[in-house]
Amino acid sequence: GLHMLSEETVALCRDIVRHCCEGLGSEGEDTGSGLSAMDVSHLLRALAKGSVGWSGPAVGLLLSRVLSRPAEFSQTELLVALHAAVQIRDDRVDEVQVHLYNGLLSLLSEELVSGSLRSLKAPDLITASALLAKTGHLDTSAWSSLSRQLAGLLDARLTPSTSGGSEVCIAGGQPESRDDIGSGDEQQSLQRQHRQLAECLIVVLNCFSRIGVQDAPMLRAAYHFLADGSPGVSSGIAVAAFAKLGAASCAEAKGLALPVRDVASAWWNLLHAASSNNSAAPSAVATSLSDLSLRLVGLAHALAGSQPAPWRLRRVLRLEALSLVGIAPEMLQEPSDSARLEEEAESFVEPAAGRHSLVASCSQVLTGLQCLFLLRPSAADNCDSLPALRACIAALDAVQGPLEARGRHRPHSEPALAATVLDVLEQLCSRAAVEPATSFSMGALPQLPVLRPEHAVAQYFIDAALLPAS
Repeated sequence: GLHMLSEETVALCRDIVRHCCEGLGSEGEDTGSGLSAMDVSHLLRALAKGSVGWSGPAVGLLLSRVLSRPAEFSQTELLVALHAAVQIRDDRVDEVQVHLYNGLLSLLSEELVSGSLRSLKAPDLITASALLAKTGHLDTSAWSSLSRQLAGLLDARLTPSTSGGSEVCIAGGQPESRDDIGSGDEQQSLQRQHRQLAECLIVVLNCFSRIGVQDAPMLRAAYHFLADGSPGVSSGIAVAAFAKLGAASCAEAKGLALPVRDVASAWWNLLHAASSNNSAAPSAVATSLSDLSLRLVGLAHALAGSQPAPWRLRRVLRLEALSLVGIAPEMLQEPSDSARLEEEAESFVEPAAGRHSLVASCSQVLTGLQCLFLLRPSAADNCDSLPALRACIAALDAVQGPLEARGRHRPHSEPALAATVLDVLEQLCSRAAVEPATSFSMGALPQLPVLRPEHAVAQYFIDAALLPAS
């Protein structure tokens, strides 16, 4: 990064940036800078990596150029420039003025809805989704555009050809005729296409879940894609995202008018991704504690609403969940996790970007345990056998230490969102008193406010008696 360079090198970089921006006006006019749209986007990306002393004025001039002449930028160039602007604002908020930042968010929405970003390939769709999620921009039209584009990419995996053959469409790129490639090349193309689309699906699905945008067409397309097979799909991220969106179970799928058959098939494929035999026992081997905790949260939500699912799938969901619970204590005893816990607990900062948080995983394991017991659908699917109870108690003991350590080392203030939690609980109880048979799913209670799962809320232990009105 720039902070590792010598003073002479930084001064040279500063002079280069200043020279490049000569001729740019504060209103986006260009009187001879000679910068192309690609130059502007690349220069912004370089400035996002660190400040060179005169980067503040340069950033303002370059962003004004983006806002005043967006038609000059290709899809990728525009997304690179917008991504750099968001990163610069996160790191050095004073360098991106509020009116420029708001203008860039509006530009992103406009281009997604009716501009150059309304038909993106998979890599650019990933960038656009990450931008909306990172900024927390809740423009429903923009999110709907992402949903429509993702569904289009997934549905266009195999496009009929007018010549009688068929065309393989590679993740939004130009179709390749099936007749022009050999069987081996064709197979490789299909596999490459599926990997690209799977990566795109997981990122977009995770972005929707981070903001709490429950979009039925996007969920329908995702489940339909996963129902055809899920090689290369990160099952932990996928199932946790479905849980956050209130769409992990067959019961919730019915409430959202999603095909229950697709949901059941998708779950079966996700659980058996490593096996070609559907009758084989699911693999409970988690690649990391983070993956284990995410999968457990998703499985617990799916099991809670599994009544409409075939009995065999319900049994597999239960076995997989209990298998993950059983190996959680062993994974939490790794020495590296203990050392990391001390580092995170004693420093009052979050883990670096992309780094797994031990405490977050422990919290997710605790959430999964709560769902297994509090939201179980019936006595036939419960976890009340003695071995299952012992496994759950061992997992609870394992996560208790890290969660208590974080509570001791880090200050905690109850956020304003806690009041919204109480409002949701009050409405749930009020509705249950009038309609006791109503299912407590997100799809069944659409009028309730949606809690954004990325926000911390106060922890409550509640004893509630839901009785019919007398």
